[in-house]
Amino acid sequence: MLGFSIGKLLVLAVIIAIVWYGFKIVGRRNQISEEKSARKSVDDRERERQDAQDMDKCAKCGTFVPAIAAKHCGRADCPYPA
Repeated sequence: MLGFSIGKLLVLAVIIAIVWYGFKIVGRRNQISEEKSARKSVDDRERERQDAQDMDKCAKCGTFVPAIAAKHCGRADCPYPA
């Protein structure tokens, strides 16, 4: 006789269910953390895009200066105001 009984089969079914749902919980937790990191990287790229500024090349010295806040470089022929 193999010793199969209803009690042993129920315990085996409970153990299998616990393992099955445990893997599902870990999988969901990993998926949520991946989604959070993906959202975070999109937010970081958007923030970097907002921080970027257009640059203008100075016609006299060739240096690049921010287009919004161009400042006088100290040269006598600098086209930007002091």
